[in-house]
Amino acid sequence: MNKAVPKERSRWKKWTDTDEKELRLFFSVLFLQGIVKKPKQEYYWSKRHILQTPIFQQVIQKDRFILLMKFLHFTNNEEFDKDNHPWPKLNKIYDIMEHLRNKFRNLYIPDKNLSIDESLMRFKGRLSWKMFIAKKRARFGLKFFVVCEVGTGYIADFLIYTGNGTVYNPKFAKYPVSTKIVLHLMDRFLGQGYCVTMDNYYMSPQLADILISERTDLYGTVNKMRKDLPPNFAKEKIHKGDVLAYQRGKVMALKWQDKKSVFLMSTVHNASSRLVKCKSKKTVLKPIVVCDYNNTMGGVDLCDQEMSYYPTLRKQQGKYYIKIFRQFMDQSLWNAYILYKKDNPLQNITLLDFRLQIIELSIQKYSDRNSSVHSSRCSSTLNPMRLTARHFASHIPPNPIKKEPRRQCAVCCSKKTESGKKIRKETRIWCKDCEVGLCLEPCFEIYHTKLHF
Repeated sequence: MNKAVPKERSRWKKWTDTDEKELRLFFSVLFLQGIVKKPKQEYYWSKRHILQTPIFQQVIQKDRFILLMKFLHFTNNEEFDKDNHPWPKLNKIYDIMEHLRNKFRNLYIPDKNLSIDESLMRFKGRLSWKMFIAKKRARFGLKFFVVCEVGTGYIADFLIYTGNGTVYNPKFAKYPVSTKIVLHLMDRFLGQGYCVTMDNYYMSPQLADILISERTDLYGTVNKMRKDLPPNFAKEKIHKGDVLAYQRGKVMALKWQDKKSVFLMSTVHNASSRLVKCKSKKTVLKPIVVCDYNNTMGGVDLCDQEMSYYPTLRKQQGKYYIKIFRQFMDQSLWNAYILYKKDNPLQNITLLDFRLQIIELSIQKYSDRNSSVHSSRCSSTLNPMRLTARHFASHIPPNPIKKEPRRQCAVCCSKKTESGKKIRKETRIWCKDCEVGLCLEPCFEIYHTKLHF
């Protein structure tokens, strides 16, 4: 297949090799875009006064950002072998996914209580394993199965669902899909006394027996039609507030009649109940397993909710592996936030403040304050302070690309010749405060003294 040949004036021809320093600034911009939200990506570099956000232009040029985003890649396509790859459907993101999973596992050991649930990453592009879940807010997207620490929401491990091509741990191949998902995520926690909460998609008597044999407890809702549940468990009628329970060894199956029937299984509870205050301030008698389920099932929902406030994900992103990578960035920042709070328990810091600190420190550490990162094009909008503040002329400082950079003169390029063509005149002098190139005489004085020129 013939490779695409760039056009004569294509941005491709401006490509230069990047480095760690520039990539860290690039990632900082992606994080900042999750906080400073604009409908189009090019608006971040807009010079219109009502849209202007100067920090983006100061950190990285627009054309350079577009180039980095266009060529952002995580694997060599020419080395891809479908028959020998461990996960063909995720080959474009596999290496970085495995790297992050190992980091999540090795940096922190979760507490005893874990929860497993699915998370849907919004995606509407063309992809064979894209999911539709009507009850989710995003509805269309890629499904992640996630195991989280209950108290903090720390992401201990995850599994991306790719339909029939999903790769599970081979030692669990003989079990049904829902059971394989739980065993795959819990593999490194088995035999260590953990307790996991899950909903009725995963829960089954078969799974309970397997986990008990691995010294792992579980509880959660269960589908009333699951195989091996007690006979007439689903059909037997009870009055509102009553409890019906069956015990088999360590496994308890419980039915509680609220507004509708609630079915649960547990290996750590019995059929006892306790009084609970509702939102209406009424006191209701509820089974303890129901109360504990409500308190511990929200680990995955907690991290999803927190990451949804300032996501690096953008609706316009069409490449699925780039969107997954942006999701990984949010997951990594969330886990870093949890670890920071663990190490600094006395600091009352929010995720937003932590995110801002990471961005600010990255920009301060990796940006070159002595280099010019501004475009050579003249400004299409005028700084309102140009007529009132004090201004000084100086040479445009060198940058990594040019030793003697030039910019178009803002005054000269606003004029036209007799034939109607715009005048193009470049200069090495600029006003640092206004961020515009200006001829030393007479344009510098004209720009700072006249309203119209």
